[in-house]
Amino acid sequence: MAFFFSHPAASILTLTLILVPLANTNPKRIVENDLLSLRKAECSYRGITATYEEVTEAYIIENYARGSVLGWRVQPNPRNPDNESLVTAIYQVEGPPKPDGRPFVDRLRSSAPPNVSITWRYSSLSAIRIEPANDYARDALGSFTNIVDSFISRMVVAVEDIALSTRPNSTPSGDKYVSKGTVLLMEKRENDWVEVRQPSSPLSGWAPKTSLLSVE
Repeated sequence: MAFFFSHPAASILTLTLILVPLANTNPKRIVENDLLSLRKAECSYRGITATYEEVTEAYIIENYARGSVLGWRVQPNPRNPDNESLVTAIYQVEGPPKPDGRPFVDRLRSSAPPNVSITWRYSSLSAIRIEPANDYARDALGSFTNIVDSFISRMVVAVEDIALSTRPNSTPSGDKYVSKGTVLLMEKRENDWVEVRQPSSPLSGWAPKTSLLSVE
């Protein structure tokens, strides 16, 4: 048995169903947004946090004589274009690289082209996930952990208020003070004295070893 709509609205309803597409339940990603998101995304190691942009820049500064950023670019990952992007930072590097001691890493750095591409894989499937997409990104991540390890090994805390001296075993200058609980970095050691500096600050000087406690 066939049914026919005689109401005038029936033809309008039928036309509407034909002309209006169904809502897209999986809208197309704006790939350019992945570029900004990755640069601001943070990675953490041993309680030290840095953005992926900082990790990438630190890799160049730490391991190459000279380097300058040429730009960032993003493209869909050809293997999974709907959910992944490849985000690349391009740096111009000059001069001999810093030796690492591991043959593979030393070969990678010494054979670096004038323009080094550090590529990260940015995935938005179910949850944001960032992974190295080439050897230079893997080296950058390894370099970050090495920097943090070195940083933490040099970290000390002032166990009391300290008036810093300009040289070991000397009277404090009177214009450089650190408060109890301040986190400092060790620069040098000489007998029972330690040269320290405050991170992100020009403040530095010498303090008695007994006034400091290692973080590790």
